[in-house]
Amino acid sequence: MSDNREPIKSAPISRYRTVHKYGGVTEIRYCDDRSEAITLAAELGGTVEVYVMGIGWQHINKVMEAEEC
Repeated sequence: MSDNREPIKSAPISRYRTVHKYGGVTEIRYCDDRSEAITLAAELGGTVEVYVMGIGWQHINKVMEAEEC
């Protein structure tokens, strides 16, 4: 009997990540702390994303707007 169920996707090790693109290269750095991720993105000029369980990676501003509702 074969098992055709899809594997369970696990959450990433770190909750936040910064995405920095330059010259056709994308650099992703993972952070455990929100303020650390924001500071790093400000220095590199990238964006901050947060992992939302069941959805995936979302831009941090989109998550903040949803939490305010």
